[in-house]
Amino acid sequence: MLAVFLNLSPEQMLNPMTIPDEIKSRMERLCKERERWDKGKAAEALGIPTRFLEIVVRQRNMKPFWNDQQQKLPVRIYLEKGDKERAKQRMDKLRMGSLGEYVSYCMRREWGSSKG
Repeated sequence: MLAVFLNLSPEQMLNPMTIPDEIKSRMERLCKERERWDKGKAAEALGIPTRFLEIVVRQRNMKPFWNDQQQKLPVRIYLEKGDKERAKQRMDKLRMGSLGEYVSYCMRREWGSSKG
């Protein structure tokens, strides 16, 4: 089933040496686009179901590049309208799906941490 989603023949799927680098290069581009991704958004950007993302990453000996939803804690912030609009423009430019994701990104940059 995974082979169908990745558009690979059974032979390519069973022999990692013949797997096209397209998926890996797309994953590398995603990593360069931004530090961390939401798992669902990463799978969507790659065009594969979320449940296959870990398998695909493991097959290519890559580290997961998405946030683990279980590690998140809720935080409430209050912004002025102009600040919220500027944040929205920036998060759209960075292709982030939510204000919370953008605020988390800003905090990690401020702290100098690459951890999600």
